[in-house]
Amino acid sequence: MDQNSSMPPPQPRKRPTQSRSRLVFDSIQQACLQILVEEGADAVTTNRIAEVAGINIASLYQYFPNKEAIIALIFKEYVRNYADTVFDQLEPFRRQAEDSLEETLETIIAMRTDSVYGLYQLNPPFFKEYCRHFDILMYINEHTQRLGNPSWEEWFEQFMQLHRHRLRSGDLTTLSFVARSMLDGCIQTVMYSTPEKLSDDAFRKELYYALRNYLVTQ
Repeated sequence: MDQNSSMPPPQPRKRPTQSRSRLVFDSIQQACLQILVEEGADAVTTNRIAEVAGINIASLYQYFPNKEAIIALIFKEYVRNYADTVFDQLEPFRRQAEDSLEETLETIIAMRTDSVYGLYQLNPPFFKEYCRHFDILMYINEHTQRLGNPSWEEWFEQFMQLHRHRLRSGDLTTLSFVARSMLDGCIQTVMYSTPEKLSDDAFRKELYYALRNYLVTQ
């Protein structure tokens, strides 16, 4: 596989329209997830998925052209579920952001790296080819704005303003932009090159020190 494909992952041939076909469709997805979790990515084949789902292979191919189309649905579901987890934690996160610059930076780094690493763990080969098409931050950002909340960029600058007395002198918008770019750029580079490092405490600590030392008056 070519890494970081610009082509989107395969899609289902069709979506179920009746309750019975929905059960078959969902069973295929659940079977694939079960195999990924219990047996690993190498064990995922269309035949194995059909076997675990308890259906014949023709029924699987009625809905999906290949295993990648099924895995793509699982990745999308992961993104939605992780976003729901973030939304459930918004209020305590806001309180933390008001109370502590350092702890909030650590939380942001943990959330960003955990979310991407969770996708990578599901299926490393698929992740390496299609990760750019499953942008968790963009999904969360768009959803929060639909609910009337500030964007990630707006919120981060507001967070910086809360701790302005601790930050280096300079234009706050520029400080916020550079700090966000450092964070986004480091995570994106590791995501495309060595995603296993996203779970490395040493990487997370260095990213935290880079952000803190850039932002805070020494």
